[in-house]
Amino acid sequence: MKNWLSRQKTDVKNERGQTVILVSLMIVSFLMFFSFALNTGLLINAKISVQTAADAAAYAGAATQARQLNAISYLNYDMRRQFKKFLFRYVYVGSFAGPRFPQTSSGATSGQYDFPKLDHSTSAAGTMLGIKAPVVCIPITSSGSPNDSCTQINVRNTAFDVQSSIGSALGSLNAITQAYVDGVIGIGNVQNRICNGQGSVNLFVLMAWLFRANVDNTDLTNFLEKVLTQNNLAAAEKAQILTNVGPLVKGLGLYPRNILNLMRINTLKTFINEKPTTVTQDEVLSLEKSTGADAHERTILAFKSALANLNASIFDADKLSMQELQPENMIALEDVHTTFNVYVQAMEAPAPGATLNPNDPVLCNSKIYAFEAKQAPVGVKRIPIAGKNVTYAVKLRAFVKPRGLLFAPGSGSLELDAIAGAKPFGSRIGPASNGPADWIKTISGIPSINGASVCASPPCNSPFISIGANSDFFSIDFLTELNARAKNGGSMPTVQGIVNAQRHAMAPNPEEVGLYNILPPPPEKESDMDFQFIPYSDSVSKADAAKGNPQVYRFYAPLYPDSANDTSQKVKSALDAVFGALNPMGNNSYGMSLPTIRDKVNDNLNAYISGPMRSGNQVENAETETFAAIELPMADLEKSKGKPFWLTESNQVLSSWSPEHNKISGYEVKFTPRFSYSVKLVAIRDLLHQGVSSEDADMETLSH
Repeated sequence: MKNWLSRQKTDVKNERGQTVILVSLMIVSFLMFFSFALNTGLLINAKISVQTAADAAAYAGAATQARQLNAISYLNYDMRRQFKKFLFRYVYVGSFAGPRFPQTSSGATSGQYDFPKLDHSTSAAGTMLGIKAPVVCIPITSSGSPNDSCTQINVRNTAFDVQSSIGSALGSLNAITQAYVDGVIGIGNVQNRICNGQGSVNLFVLMAWLFRANVDNTDLTNFLEKVLTQNNLAAAEKAQILTNVGPLVKGLGLYPRNILNLMRINTLKTFINEKPTTVTQDEVLSLEKSTGADAHERTILAFKSALANLNASIFDADKLSMQELQPENMIALEDVHTTFNVYVQAMEAPAPGATLNPNDPVLCNSKIYAFEAKQAPVGVKRIPIAGKNVTYAVKLRAFVKPRGLLFAPGSGSLELDAIAGAKPFGSRIGPASNGPADWIKTISGIPSINGASVCASPPCNSPFISIGANSDFFSIDFLTELNARAKNGGSMPTVQGIVNAQRHAMAPNPEEVGLYNILPPPPEKESDMDFQFIPYSDSVSKADAAKGNPQVYRFYAPLYPDSANDTSQKVKSALDAVFGALNPMGNNSYGMSLPTIRDKVNDNLNAYISGPMRSGNQVENAETETFAAIELPMADLEKSKGKPFWLTESNQVLSSWSPEHNKISGYEVKFTPRFSYSVKLVAIRDLLHQGVSSEDADMETLSH
């Protein structure tokens, strides 16, 4: 017993094994620190993943907004181009038939063209009048020869003069003389029919340029057939008129085309102003399947970008949620309309067999009437909203999967948040200052015709824009340049030549640089894409050019946000916005009711949308309800030969940021110029403080 106790005392005093405890504590501490460091790293990585996903979501949402702003800007410029197309037709095509075009009555070769008319009401020789405003007169004689009747007004009845002179000289007519006089009278009757038909064609062409709402030539042919038959024109004469007039009125008129453009612009505006929401993966899948998915494109793409950039091994995708933080109604647009007079040469011949007044032997009594085009749609302008700019911001909330972190049981309840913001920048949708007066010119010095004022009501406002280099659509130099292209080396304009001249008349000009976002032509080679941001495709450009068709850019711009909406109601709303209250308008000089014109445009536009647009046939440039299709403004332009009426090089119309507009903290930042809006991430504090600083070089904030 004593020995056993002695041995126990010895064992107690033995210090072997004490380090095990210390080592165990150290190992435990090391594991704790290791797991802490590892979890901290994993947590930081998870946080970075969430922030990256949020950044991607913000960028994707802002990129969608940028694309929508670009589409608005392209459509806005196309509205201006459509106005220039109408101007070309009205100013050039409506006047080129005269053999003196484009020379003034005084023979001057500079300054404004005065659209001269030779008035025979006072004498057989006539008096040259400077009308000062374009007057539509389309030749109905054979092509290839000038039609002097478009320059002459109040033409004397030569048959009456011959008959009177012979009768007074002979006292009585023998059979030979009577046969001669009958022949002269027969010629006069043909002239009578042409005179009446000429006036009808003139008015029809003007109405087509303004209001034609289809591209099917069946209606055109039927209408002309009816008009010309009423004037007893021979079959050969009618066939020639149909051949001549058809190409001159090709395509939609100014009002219908720009009403469609406005419908697309307003749809895109609603997309940008779409109410912010909070979504999960299931809700995004539901939005994609809904009929209004296009209105939620920003939200859908932002969430999908977030999901694609989230670390799927750590986070549970089913629990991911995204809250949009940007304000509602970030962009406001105002439709720009203008009212102007357009003039047309109406003609009235004496009825066949009518007794002529010896004191007024006028064969073709010409009158120049003013048609008042009310509220013509020409564009949109952006209205600043205090404290709001187009931005996109999100708050992303992600949940870590169970065991997403080491040694952290129950970590599936751990949530991580991230906030990010981005904004479109670097371009503009159109001029900051844009109003009705920018599209008209008051014409002074218009003489009275037959004692009546040409103007429908004072002042005599005519459609008009400046084109740069101290020129405008009425200048002789400009009309001479267009005339050279229309003649294409020949003595008379050809159909293809007129198309070529129209392309140049619609081309970008110096007055538009910096004010509009202008599409460049497709690049010839890949290296030319350095300064471009436009997704062209060969199927859109080169194939069209090879077929002789205009090169077209197609892009997503629906007519209305929900394809299930009633087309007729959307068209009615668009027409109401253009025409406004119709009753006070009354009738114009021709006795045509504007409400009647509006109803006809309404019917034809509905038929155009619900028929050809949905079938893909008989539409301009293969446009659809969903996709806009506009001709590229700079495609196939000839050089202007030293006269800067139109711009022919892409770098002349760069509409995005350029070096002279980019200065930060006193030094110049060298950005490569581009077309259109781009996107950049921005700090949330900047978004909270109205988003745009003077350093953004945002074209919307610059004066030009």
